[in-house]
Amino acid sequence: LQSIVLNEGLEYIGNGSLERNNLKGELVIPSTVKYIGYDAFKDKNVTKLTLNKSMKSIFNDALRCNDVIEHISVDPENVYFKDIDGVLFTKSGKTLIQYPANKPGTSYTVPTNADIVGTAAFAYNKNLESVLVLPDTPVINDFAFMKMEKIESINAPKSYRVGDGAFYDCPNLKSVAMVY
Repeated sequence: LQSIVLNEGLEYIGNGSLERNNLKGELVIPSTVKYIGYDAFKDKNVTKLTLNKSMKSIFNDALRCNDVIEHISVDPENVYFKDIDGVLFTKSGKTLIQYPANKPGTSYTVPTNADIVGTAAFAYNKNLESVLVLPDTPVINDFAFMKMEKIESINAPKSYRVGDGAFYDCPNLKSVAMVY
């Protein structure tokens, strides 16, 4: 596919609905879409995703295996989500939902007001070598750092809940520092 046109009026992008196609480039979600399901953009070549002001729900794994996405932006009028430098968060900033898998840069510090690193939030990242989770972030959800190619160290002091498979299949991971 060279392009997909998602027309106004569409409200739901279902589970796996755009999975495994050759769509390339930027995908702008129509203003009427409110929900994006599991694996909706799995294995895509979408490099930039823009979420509209009407978006209410995006499943944690909507971008699973999309290892070329560099940037996620959110309409500032959205009351559920926001982006901080191309990273997707809940509007309050309390949950880091998705760090783009191909976002340039080798290190990242989770913002101080984030309480939760979401399910698969950093999964499949190709560039990060280190992540610092500040003491104010007590929860690292399931598969948060799964299949990160270059990650060497994760420093997560005072995290008291680490989910299943949080560090699954990270071949270069040498250090996980978790002190309470």
